[in-house]
Amino acid sequence: MKRLSWLTLVAALLGAAAFGFGMVSRQAPPRPDRPVASTPQPIDEHAGHDDIPGDALSTRAFKEANERLHQSMNIPWSGDPDIDFMRVMIAQHQGAIALARIEVEKGSDADARGVAEELIRTRESEIVRMRLWMARRETASTTSPGD
Repeated sequence: MKRLSWLTLVAALLGAAAFGFGMVSRQAPPRPDRPVASTPQPIDEHAGHDDIPGDALSTRAFKEANERLHQSMNIPWSGDPDIDFMRVMIAQHQGAIALARIEVEKGSDADARGVAEELIRTRESEIVRMRLWMARRETASTTSPGD
């Protein structure tokens, strides 16, 4: 129970930090004195994710896992909020597990490894639960009354 409370606190702090960073990074840059002519460019949501020559092997692994996570969360939307929620959460959990496995493999801090190992255990069980729900939902939709 104590570990769960610690994990909850860490998750809340990380969430707050991510939210705060997102809010700060969305501030508009200062406007130039005169408009600058430019050609509209498509937004690259993953700019800066490329390898930098001096990146550590763990950094490269985290970047690759993060990229796979972003790609896997691009699910086919069904319009059913329950199904869409389960699909995107399964993808998100799989990405979190991939990141945690990198920590377990390459990390050296016992506490960080413990958090990663706990995350792997809990997310894997949650994925099983969500897949069972999806299977039951699929079975229920294929059987109709009067079959």
